[in-house]
Amino acid sequence: MAKNKSKKGNKGNKSNKSETPKIERNWEDLGLMMGLEIHQQLNTKHKLFCPCSTELIDDEFDDGIIRNLRPTQSELGQIDRAALQESLRDMTFKYESFNNHTCLVETDDEPPHALNREALDICITIASLLNMKMVDEFHTMRKQVIDGSNTGGFQRTGLAATDGYLDTPYGRVAIESLGLEEDAARRIDSDDEFTEFRLDRLGIPLAEITTDPSMHHPEQIKEVAYMIGQVLRSTNVKRGIGTIRQDVNISIIRGARVEIKGLQDLDLMPEIVEREVQRQLALADIKDELIKRNASVEDTIYDLDEVFKDTVTGVSDNKKSSSRCTPHRDEVRVWMLPANSKFFNLDGCLEKYGYVYWAQYYHLQKGDIVYIYSSSPDSCVKYKLIVEEHDVQYGAHYDHEEEFFVDNFLWNISLTSVQWN
Repeated sequence: MAKNKSKKGNKGNKSNKSETPKIERNWEDLGLMMGLEIHQQLNTKHKLFCPCSTELIDDEFDDGIIRNLRPTQSELGQIDRAALQESLRDMTFKYESFNNHTCLVETDDEPPHALNREALDICITIASLLNMKMVDEFHTMRKQVIDGSNTGGFQRTGLAATDGYLDTPYGRVAIESLGLEEDAARRIDSDDEFTEFRLDRLGIPLAEITTDPSMHHPEQIKEVAYMIGQVLRSTNVKRGIGTIRQDVNISIIRGARVEIKGLQDLDLMPEIVEREVQRQLALADIKDELIKRNASVEDTIYDLDEVFKDTVTGVSDNKKSSSRCTPHRDEVRVWMLPANSKFFNLDGCLEKYGYVYWAQYYHLQKGDIVYIYSSSPDSCVKYKLIVEEHDVQYGAHYDHEEEFFVDNFLWNISLTSVQWN
């Protein structure tokens, strides 16, 4: 976030500070609705599912591991579409670990231990202060995450309490839920090939407090955030930058719900809300003007290859025909990849054409050997294929495979592919 700095005038002169004129709005007529989501680290001795310390480490790490995460099927045989879309970025993740501060639970090489009772006790205290009702039983659930911040590809979370409230000068605000979950790994660095995380933060107990969208004035969101913060500080929670994260959901009648994540400065909250409302109103005005002009978007797709044939790109000559660039290597690699007949009829495609295009999740390249493990009902390694092309650009040559996709959504996102034969 950029800071606006007013430049001081010379000694003896009065400095002029320009300010954006404040616009008075009728928030009720605009239908302003806001909700708040707060994540607060708990100051426990151990992490949520292992005995490791909850302190962050700035020393040089001892070990590193490399992972490629991919979406998996649920118990019902379904794949989360958001996770699948994220996996198409084909990212590789590095994780920094410490011999005396992290363990096999963080690297997902050992099952989680019993739930941290100290963390649960703190949640019970928070729930009482927020007039909430504790659940009869705490059940740990899994929330799928595939951005690399969790080594296992999911976050462990559970519902601790519901149906609370806070009375504010602007009226009562309902506290919908209080959750207890594990924090994600710290992002250290990233480039075109790797995103690097540190495992010291992964697993720190985190209280998640969610309100309903019953706030209707920009100043109220600041007031509620302050009151919840005071409640949290009266318990055993961590203090300092990065130990608490606040997300605000904002919507108006003419606009849409927008989530603004990671707000730290309470004093900026009202201004951020006002500017978001101003942005949505401007977009709504543009929409009205386009409708007045009978504007439309043509369905025709134009081929611009001829127009851009002489342009220069940053892609090397041998990869100009591709939208992706797999890092080059000389050795041939052997892969084991899964296939699921519930989503794609691989048998039918190979029988009819003898080859298949496949969404390129991995750094496959020409010459690599790929063994295909077919899931239930086969449950065996069924095919040995050779990669004949990689970084294949989508084109008409690919359209014949649409008939083999069971789900049209999967067909629509399978645009960057490899050819196996």
